[in-house]
Amino acid sequence: MTTQAGRVLRMMIIVASALTWLLMATPPRQPTAAQMPLPAFDTLPPCNFNAYTDRDDLIIGGVVLNLNTGDGCAQNLNTTFQAASLPKLFIAATFYERVALGLAALDDLMEFNEFYYMAGNGDCLNAARLGELIPMRELVETMIWCSDNPATWMVMDYLGWSAIQGYIDSLGIDGIGPVIPYSEVDRIKLTLIDPRWANVPAHLASQFYRQRITLGLVPDYFPRPPNYEREEIRDANAHYQESFNYNTLTPRAMATYLLKLAQEAQLTGTTAGYVAQSVLRAMLLTQRMFSSQEFPGTVYVGSKNGFDMGIRAEASITIRRLYSDPPEPETFSVILARHRDLTAEDVPPQIRAREIESMMARASRGIQEILYPFHDADLPPVVQANSNVAAVIVNREATMRDCWRNYQVLGSAEILRDCWRGMAPIYSIELEDTIGVGVVFQGLQQRDVHLTLVYTLPDGSHYAYQQQRFLRESVALAWFEPIRVPGVWRIDVYYDLIPVYSQSFLAVD
Repeated sequence: MTTQAGRVLRMMIIVASALTWLLMATPPRQPTAAQMPLPAFDTLPPCNFNAYTDRDDLIIGGVVLNLNTGDGCAQNLNTTFQAASLPKLFIAATFYERVALGLAALDDLMEFNEFYYMAGNGDCLNAARLGELIPMRELVETMIWCSDNPATWMVMDYLGWSAIQGYIDSLGIDGIGPVIPYSEVDRIKLTLIDPRWANVPAHLASQFYRQRITLGLVPDYFPRPPNYEREEIRDANAHYQESFNYNTLTPRAMATYLLKLAQEAQLTGTTAGYVAQSVLRAMLLTQRMFSSQEFPGTVYVGSKNGFDMGIRAEASITIRRLYSDPPEPETFSVILARHRDLTAEDVPPQIRAREIESMMARASRGIQEILYPFHDADLPPVVQANSNVAAVIVNREATMRDCWRNYQVLGSAEILRDCWRGMAPIYSIELEDTIGVGVVFQGLQQRDVHLTLVYTLPDGSHYAYQQQRFLRESVALAWFEPIRVPGVWRIDVYYDLIPVYSQSFLAVD
């Protein structure tokens, strides 16, 4: 063997040895949702959601699944529930599919005019925005993160209602009812009280149903302003939910769709991949729901909810890598609930079903233990320094307010940073006072910011909020929360899923 040949052989042996060592030393990547063989929903153990409420009149269904491990649970898979705004995900998907096919455009404009004004308390498209030309991208995202009903109505009219039904039919998933905007739901409920409402324009019906606005009703549709007792509205709501299948879902159908999104999101360069990625990204713009409050601060939650009188529906996905392209969901959870008798006296007359919300908040600990069994929520996180975090403050709202208002006017993160840094930290607060958490970010170089605040209550339970800002050089975020439980609290601050601050304080009576 020549000297040159020997050197080549020795080099090949070294390279082979190095490759062998790397293969042994590098842990295998977790399979994605598209690769992981997952259990059939029917084989999952029961969720036992009813254990999280003292009421015996709640019908609850759902599916919880970790896409990496296959761990999960299921309950009442095939029970049909009114899902209210949860089917807005199908509307968004229809829009993104038509964009991918060149049949719609993100920057197309629609005018928010009086014929879409519904007067809802939580509407993001409110009276102050009448006359605005709004890009379709914004309308669709507002429909998801704000669950905005006027935006939904506008998007449905832009697409054509039959296009949305066509998309749903193409899924081949049983258990999804026809989707209609809530302006029509409002009108149907009123028509069940008085058939004359069938001839009233939907925007006028919604304005009356939501705010008892009678402008435009007399004398064109009624000889005098209509007026109904609470019991009449409650009975009409019950009649609607029991007799119509609009905006309905089974837990199996919603779980099947979320699994489809998670799998198809990995099909980069395809229409299905674009649709799934876009819907998931829109979900990631939302707050955490009641059923995901106990999730770790090291994961980001994307959600959609729906609620109406006596019912609530929630769907959530989680990701651990914020900047993964495409997004890679690692878990999903679906929970749907309703009061058995919607005409019962103790069913709340408003659209917020408080008993159901409380049940879902308590169930979130059980869901977390299935999806993230090794997460110890009782321990404070190990805080890591980050050069982009210029200031963090936890203080009374009254103390922080002037600095924050100045920032909202001037937009100077530097001035706000210096203002907040001059405040002494607090370690106690009186009940019913409001605690503020503020964070100033600098040197971002046009990067995104994702902020998660996790509150640990004296009894060990948790709730959390998420905020995000995109393509910033500097930005400040703040959240103000009333404190109503005495004892020791803890606030943990996560920036891009990394803990950057933790502080405890005492709430005193």
